[in-house]
Amino acid sequence: MEKIEARNPKIEIKKFLKFRASCFVLPVFVITVLLTFCPQKPSALEISLEENKGERGGVGYVDIQRVFKVHPETQRAKEEFEMEIRKREEGLNQKKAEILGMRAELARLKQEREFASRLPLHIPEASRGRPQASSAPISTPTQNSASPTVSPSTQTLLQLPGVGGVPVVSVSSAGPTAGVTVPAINLEDLDYKIAQKTADIKAKEQELRAYQKQVEKDLLDLENRKSQIILGRIYQAVREVAQSEGVSIVIDKKSILYGQTGVDLTEKLLKKLQRQGL
Repeated sequence: MEKIEARNPKIEIKKFLKFRASCFVLPVFVITVLLTFCPQKPSALEISLEENKGERGGVGYVDIQRVFKVHPETQRAKEEFEMEIRKREEGLNQKKAEILGMRAELARLKQEREFASRLPLHIPEASRGRPQASSAPISTPTQNSASPTVSPSTQTLLQLPGVGGVPVVSVSSAGPTAGVTVPAINLEDLDYKIAQKTADIKAKEQELRAYQKQVEKDLLDLENRKSQIILGRIYQAVREVAQSEGVSIVIDKKSILYGQTGVDLTEKLLKKLQRQGL
């Protein structure tokens, strides 16, 4: 069915809805990517005329699509529909932005976890680049050869001739285990945070999909309501024209396969709608 073209609001709903708001067709809009709706156009409008029951009524036809296209309420409905689409698109974009932020946080946690798993828990003193003191024994004057050799690391006071006890600071290495102990990073805690963030993202994605389905349903309901209102008013005008022309059956012009006689009521219907304040 022919579409009424207008500006394209460029709405894009991933894996759910790619809607061309510029298309308002009879009686439904073209809405979804997942589902392609074929408009159920009124192929025939049967006008029951009580006063013509005893008479032989004729057959008329109307280019209902043309009438629907020029109807002013069609344009107004299309504009209202575009506004609703933009509003729903903003809501979808906010939810998508929230999920993107959560994914960025998850990536940061994974990077932190990888770094922590590679970090050594003990850094040797030599690897820190600090100079080690010489482990050679310190030579000191001795009073006699019988005096024992004093190790700086095992004696706190050194007796020198004429001098009292002098404290000695140990300068020997602390041994092969000397170094700096790095505070341990709790990998289990990071793993828990990663698992929790992953679960939160999945929940948000499910929420987004549910919201998308609700948007689809709401848009379809809105489209159907507006279309049926317009069609109802057109139908009433068709009925009045058919009565005045003595026609008992009115069909859509595009549904005619073959016919020798028939009355085209399109122009008369348009004129009537114009007089009614189309």
